[in-house]
Amino acid sequence: MSLRDSHCVCEDPGVLNCGIPGILAGVPGKRSLRYIERCDACLRFNSDAEACMEYIRLRGGCCTLDPEVRILWYPR
Repeated sequence: MSLRDSHCVCEDPGVLNCGIPGILAGVPGKRSLRYIERCDACLRFNSDAEACMEYIRLRGGCCTLDPEVRILWYPR
């Protein structure tokens, strides 16, 4: 079984589980904005930006950086 086929903590039920293995998505805030991060436990994505691109591919929307240089996703 490869790393990509194994279960990771990012897939456990909880507020950061967005339904996409390898991606952690913060609770939607005002205007439905969410912080997106790659899971540092399974490293399915090379960076937070790559994780957000996959999130966009599957859910739509756009990504940008906030003033603290964190990846922020917002719906269109």
